[in-house]
Amino acid sequence: MFDRWFNPAAPRASITGRNERGNSGLTPPETPEEWASEYERRRRVAYGEPYTIGEHISFQIFRAIDDSTAEYSPQSIALREDDSIRFVQRVNASALFRGEPSIQAADEDDPRMDAAEKVWMDTKPKKQSKVWADMISSQGELPMEAVRFADDVVRLVAYDPSMCTWTYDAETSSILLSLEVVAPYLEQETDARGEVQPGVMRQYKRVVTAERIDVWIDGDHDLEKSGEHGIKDGQGKGVIPASVMLWQPMPADPTHGVPSSHGMDAAVARIDSMSAQMDAVSKRYANPYPVIKGAKVTDPNVFKFGRLASGLPVDASMEYLEPTMTGLREIREEKQNKRTAIQDTRPEFIFHGAGAGASGEALKVRAAQFEGQVSEVRGTVFSELARLVEIGVAYATGATYDPADNWLVVDAPPVLPPDIAALLETYAAADTLKIIKRADMVAGLQQVGLVPNDVDAAEYAAELEDATGLRAAGFFTPPAETPPTTA
Repeated sequence: MFDRWFNPAAPRASITGRNERGNSGLTPPETPEEWASEYERRRRVAYGEPYTIGEHISFQIFRAIDDSTAEYSPQSIALREDDSIRFVQRVNASALFRGEPSIQAADEDDPRMDAAEKVWMDTKPKKQSKVWADMISSQGELPMEAVRFADDVVRLVAYDPSMCTWTYDAETSSILLSLEVVAPYLEQETDARGEVQPGVMRQYKRVVTAERIDVWIDGDHDLEKSGEHGIKDGQGKGVIPASVMLWQPMPADPTHGVPSSHGMDAAVARIDSMSAQMDAVSKRYANPYPVIKGAKVTDPNVFKFGRLASGLPVDASMEYLEPTMTGLREIREEKQNKRTAIQDTRPEFIFHGAGAGASGEALKVRAAQFEGQVSEVRGTVFSELARLVEIGVAYATGATYDPADNWLVVDAPPVLPPDIAALLETYAAADTLKIIKRADMVAGLQQVGLVPNDVDAAEYAAELEDATGLRAAGFFTPPAETPPTTA
């Protein structure tokens, strides 16, 4: 990220005035250390781990104080009980590919399609696409490279963004210049007797540019695995065989992305803060506080639960102070109001019963909003996947890569499950009016799973026409007359 590219005069103070950096999610990271902390924060959110002390301060989350020591209780760390963020991330991840993505050539007779199918199958998209979707939705970023292995197999390899750094051009922030991957790995060897020796941690570093791929192992340059990758365009310029896919560009830095739940952190933190407050109040019933009136107590042990107080004056009294629960109803109602406000502003909650009392037209609007949101992400992710497969084909065949060719297309089932009944009624009406070709109708039915994908739409439509013609001929042709029989 180049420093405050959008407004050099903008102040660095955060929205709370405390300059929180790196662990709160309130300000965009700038240094590698802050990005490492941000990736760890996003991982904690996705896995539902408790809030950190820094997040308690940044989001002003409630914490109970141990009255015996005037310090925060270790048990007062708030949990991420509200599941709204994780729900939104799961819904968007499942909608991104809606199963297994597929590839197809713009020209069905393209001879490069066989090589593309091999690259795609070697990548194992049925398994890997789930990992890709989860990473893009929860982390906001997915670095990926078309890698050529020693056995001449080419496949797409995705990396954890927390292990990567990348550089874009300073003029437009749209051209990827380099991708660096640093990852630890465990190396184990066997001795002469075949026994496995204790593992040794190694550090793998890989730097990919438009001209070269360089590899370091524990800081030593591996010349055998390094060198020019040979991917060039029609003008002889190098092409970087990597990409960084984003869910949505970060407002302060378009070279990085934000998760699909961006903007929900503060609101959900407030809900979890109320849960922590309710928990602290309810636990006071199990930890009543002794109060002595009309006497001076010099032995602090008398305040320990179970100890007896003796020698109190006649006009003195001792009782246990317990909290009132009348305020919990207001806190619970405020929690529900905040949760409802989140659900009313996020189209993903159409799958969670939100808006059950809304009109059908309102639900259609929310469905269209969700479909448009995911379709926009699909547009960038699918185009980058197609580009990397095209580069993989150039790797495998030794051909020149043409960025302007765009001969490959990545596709997936519709974002939302189709209304099959309405679709069939539409096709039936269109077929009756003769305003749609049978081949186009078959192709549409293939997308919703009513016609197998492995059949040719035109051939299937022709067979359907023949079958329809035979049935019509049998219906309208009168039966042949039989000669009368004589007794």
